[in-house]
Amino acid sequence: MYIELDYDKEYSGFSFDEKRQNDYLFNYKKHLSIETELEIPDGFQVSELPKGMQEKHPDFSFHISYEQKENKLIYRKEISIDHAIVHKKDFELWNKCIEQLEAQYQEQIVLSKKS
Repeated sequence: MYIELDYDKEYSGFSFDEKRQNDYLFNYKKHLSIETELEIPDGFQVSELPKGMQEKHPDFSFHISYEQKENKLIYRKEISIDHAIVHKKDFELWNKCIEQLEAQYQEQIVLSKKS
């Protein structure tokens, strides 16, 4: 059984073109924190759990984690844009973070029947 716990996929595709000449200003600072809990169905076990990611920069950060506690899976996502700006000098780093974020969005939890 393949499970995906994030349907919104915030900031997917939100990368900057190398031709852009100016900093990117958001309308306001952003702090997104999501936690989703899934109860593992009876007769199933986790056979594959994504590793998650963590990237931290003084102006922005991305964190995704997966954790199994007893018969529950906990998915946490935290995205923070602390100063409402991404400076042009940081576009390359931002784009790498977005690539990692999109790779995480493609990951799935795999459950298999217990033997």
